Amino acid sequence: MFFNLAFLFDFIIDYILVLYFSVAFLFLLFLVVLVWGFIVLFKGFCLLILFKFFYCF
Repeated sequence: MFFNLAFLFDFIIDYILVLYFSVAFLFLLFLVVLVWGFIVLFKGFCLLILFKFFYCF
């Protein structure tokens, strides 16, 4: 009985850890995608402004 209970607790702790790390990993991935998208948009915006500036002259 004790061994079964210990195994159950170990399983629950492992499950919580995996869940926590997967959530943290997904949040990190979301941040990376957000930063990457912001950089791409910013570069596109800068290039657009530069092209408009050069076409004015």
